[in-house]
Amino acid sequence: MEGNQPPIVSAFDLNLNKADAMKAAPFFVIPVLILAGLFAIIQLENANNAVFVWVNTRAQVLGDTFWECVTVLGDGAIVALLVAPFVAKRTRVALSALIGGLIVLAGVQGCKFLIGGLPRPVLIIPREQMHYSGLYIAMNSFPSGHSAMAFMLAGVLSWYYKEWPIRIALVSAASLVAISRVAVGAHWPVDILGGSILGWIAGGLGYLIARSVRHGEHRLTRLLFQFILLGCAISIFFYDVTRYPEAYWFVRAIALVSIGVVLIGLYRELKRPPRTQK
Repeated sequence: MEGNQPPIVSAFDLNLNKADAMKAAPFFVIPVLILAGLFAIIQLENANNAVFVWVNTRAQVLGDTFWECVTVLGDGAIVALLVAPFVAKRTRVALSALIGGLIVLAGVQGCKFLIGGLPRPVLIIPREQMHYSGLYIAMNSFPSGHSAMAFMLAGVLSWYYKEWPIRIALVSAASLVAISRVAVGAHWPVDILGGSILGWIAGGLGYLIARSVRHGEHRLTRLLFQFILLGCAISIFFYDVTRYPEAYWFVRAIALVSIGVVLIGLYRELKRPPRTQK
């Protein structure tokens, strides 16, 4: 076994016993029920177009810069960089997010393949009735990958952090990312609801699977994560992964901070002598 790990703060938990699971269950079931209920109402009332136009037009009071900076937080590459602060001392959190992200990727691409190329709002709603910003995408609408990634990360962190204010803040942030997909004109309301449900479930699965990984906190696992994230962060300066011009410098600021965090973690990890097994 490796040496003693640093003490875990009270709000952070790597263990989940039956009592804790029962207490946490309502928090993780209720969002799915709410999202599924909204999805059903919009579908039954055939209100997808109307809700899209209502949200899309009223959201413009905050401007393109705000919404593009929010929406990139659901991009897979950016989500990976947001996990960087956890790698050095809470590697299992990063592992949970990685597993959850892979589930999201498989689920989103699987749905798009099975359902087919559903048209996005730009092909249905007259341009004078909506606002669009960022990369022009016309097809493969359902589900929203950005919404799924945002809710996946919120779900993962909510399993580790017990404090309710933190959990509510995480869900609120993920919800804002989901709404931003309608605000920038990229997705229908049912797209973001479907993606959010997928992401929330993926986050829970990522957590449960990561807990069973024997070497989730191993030094080699940390080093592997750090080198991957370092490469991801550096690549952002050479390739615009998000393709939202108003968020150009915001994305690069996240990458720069991530590079600093990873380099500090690598320095400390490589400086520390390997722990001998006992």
